[in-house]
Amino acid sequence: MLLALAISACSPKFNWREVRLEQSGVALLFPCKPDTQARQVELDGQTVSMTLLGCSAGDASFALAYARLEEGSPPGPVLQRWRELTLSNLGAQGVKEMAYPLPGARRDAQSVRLGAAGRRPDGSSLVAQAFWFTQDRWVYQASVLAERPREAEVDTFLTSIRLP
Repeated sequence: MLLALAISACSPKFNWREVRLEQSGVALLFPCKPDTQARQVELDGQTVSMTLLGCSAGDASFALAYARLEEGSPPGPVLQRWRELTLSNLGAQGVKEMAYPLPGARRDAQSVRLGAAGRRPDGSSLVAQAFWFTQDRWVYQASVLAERPREAEVDTFLTSIRLP
């Protein structure tokens, strides 16, 4: 991770900074100052307030979306549905999944990292790298979208996630 950060730190396109979520204590590195948006969404039959932190740097979009589930709501089906919706919205093809353990995260079968080719709404191609995970009642999706993602920046972003 340090090597990836050192390599990408040489580029003026990337200004890595730590962002910590006040509500859950999750911290991660963004390559630019993220904007914040919130809206109500339906995931697996429940309406949740979802917050999205996101920014663009070096021709890539970096984002972390998260929501707190209702008490007693199992996160597994929510993550599964969220993943399905994301892949459908991208028109994803060639999906490759891998186990991606995160210290402190729940060990749900749906907590995975994946890569896939897809399309933007304007029809241009993109590659998506995404990671879904849970902690307590929180569900998260970290993602990087780019026409040609640079693995060093993708890995710096996704491997920087730390749970309290």
